[in-house]
Amino acid sequence: MPLLALFFGSAAPQVAALSPSDPLPDPLTLEFALSLADDPHPQMVERQAALEVAQAQVEGISAQRGLRAKISARARWIEPKSSASYQEHDDHSLRLTLRKSLWDSGRFPAALEAAQALAESERGLLMDLRHQRRLSILHGYFEVILADLEFARENEAMAIAFIAANRAQERNAQGRVSDIEVFERESAYQRQRSIRFAADTRRRSSRSRLANLLNRPQELSPHLAPVPMSTRALPDLDEIQSEALAANAALGAAQARVEMREKRLEAARSLERATLRGEIEAGVGSRPSSGSDIFRAGLSLDIPLFDGGRRAAEIARASAELAQAQAVLRMMRMDIRQSLLEDWLSVGNLQAERESADAFAAWRDLYLDRSRALYEQDVRADIGDAMVQISESTLRIARADFERIMALARIHALLGRDPEGLFEWLFGSE
Repeated sequence: MPLLALFFGSAAPQVAALSPSDPLPDPLTLEFALSLADDPHPQMVERQAALEVAQAQVEGISAQRGLRAKISARARWIEPKSSASYQEHDDHSLRLTLRKSLWDSGRFPAALEAAQALAESERGLLMDLRHQRRLSILHGYFEVILADLEFARENEAMAIAFIAANRAQERNAQGRVSDIEVFERESAYQRQRSIRFAADTRRRSSRSRLANLLNRPQELSPHLAPVPMSTRALPDLDEIQSEALAANAALGAAQARVEMREKRLEAARSLERATLRGEIEAGVGSRPSSGSDIFRAGLSLDIPLFDGGRRAAEIARASAELAQAQAVLRMMRMDIRQSLLEDWLSVGNLQAERESADAFAAWRDLYLDRSRALYEQDVRADIGDAMVQISESTLRIARADFERIMALARIHALLGRDPEGLFEWLFGSE
């Protein structure tokens, strides 16, 4: 099957060691395309920024419990009252103040742990995005190949329709067919020509989508290298479901969100409770006054008496947000189990589809041989239909293989495996 060989390889192709900043290779390989998944695509930049914001919140909350120090300096000239005992005009001072929160009824530890859980959640979402980016690139790569195969099929059909229309005109000139048949053939040709143009549009559109996925919007790859055949065996369903529930990145992010909500609820319960703060102050001044002690040290205890219902409102809000996060977590566990089951079943079904497509390919090869023999013997034969069937068979096999690879890739992502190992997991030796 020469045409099929253009899109499938028997082994993983060797790719040159290229930098992501280099122009895309021609032909573009699937392995190289996947290597660009972690490039600074807008999706990656946005998610990375969200993680940095969460990390900054952790640092900000940590700083609230840290030691605070400040220096206050003053230099001024005054005119004292005539009755004042100290008649100098200088009124200068220099003071060092140290303050530290010592105890806040547990509010600080809860807030800090909530911020840390949020950062952990963002890390999980970033990891999940790395998986999703690879799935999107894989799908976009396959879309281009399928669009090329569809165009080949429709181009072949248009050529056959053109020949039929041209022959009808010749026979009409000889008086062998009616005008109605000529117009019928011409209409069929124009209809197929329109379908062919639409297929050609999909080729360019799919290349544009792939270029955007690769963060190279101005580079439309004219040629794509063959896709290696995946020999990955179907994993055991029970094992992968257990692994996914333990390691899935998005599920881990949801679990971290629950922990964050739990800690925020603890922090809300600690609102408007007593706080203890320590303070040390030392300084010198040019004038004797009660505010110019050389050294001070003390503790400050604040005990709120009434908050107008603020604490109760914060507790109610935090409780509702916790219940919401817990519901999302439970739903994600169910979704992951269902997605794994569907992809697992899909891999088996697509194996049957591939076998059916192979049988169809064997039939159309014999059908084409017979049509050619009849054509060479000047016996009326539908050789055009046989040629179109070749392209249809190639497209059908490609769809079955690509869908199987996509199902396996989704399983890899759901398992929370290393995103960079996707290509090797799909096409490497088991």
